[in-house]
Amino acid sequence: MSDIRAWDPAAQKLGESQRELLKQVASQIIDDKLQLEPGQLDSLQAVYLINAHTWTSFAADKNDEELVDWIKVLTLCPEQYAGITHGARSPVIPIVRVLRQRGTYPSMLTSWIRLHSSNRFLPYGSLTDRLR
Repeated sequence: MSDIRAWDPAAQKLGESQRELLKQVASQIIDDKLQLEPGQLDSLQAVYLINAHTWTSFAADKNDEELVDWIKVLTLCPEQYAGITHGARSPVIPIVRVLRQRGTYPSMLTSWIRLHSSNRFLPYGSLTDRLR
């Protein structure tokens, strides 16, 4: 498969199919390792292209447990599979912000994220983004 992808504006949305994908992948995590089925990696790669505002809106009405599961999937995937760049634009960051704004961010989650990710921007994002 080629690393070159065509930009599809319709793919810049989050909906039930992405929610189901994240739920399914989260349910298959074993010992903090993703167990992806064929095709799931391509679908997950696409969600990393979606902007923070869209993630914030999408996560707003989801329950806390589901959001924590998403954070785990989206933290582990770039570490275990090549080709996913995330940095300061990781979808983990806006999901963490949603939980923090609710006051329901689990205290143990920061240490879990740092243990499982080499992304220096997780879980809070870049300093310049936080100062805006």
